[in-house]
Amino acid sequence: LAPLSAVLNWPAPIAIGLLFLVVILLLLVGQTSIFLLRLVAADRKGRRAPMRSATKTVGQLEDESKGDKGSGGVGESR
Repeated sequence: LAPLSAVLNWPAPIAIGLLFLVVILLLLVGQTSIFLLRLVAADRKGRRAPMRSATKTVGQLEDESKGDKGSGGVGESR
């Protein structure tokens, strides 16, 4: 839209307004896309198991301790 105002010889205030409108639209679209990409990345992150490990992760140990109700797992106060 902004280059059209130059080609069609529109007044300067209209050209400036269109330029600001385009910049604001680009800002909003960029911020929205970044927000959505971060949302998808956070959803995919979840709880992933390590590739290979001889020992269990803290999350796996906590999941096992939740199965034993009332056992007072690591770091739990009574």
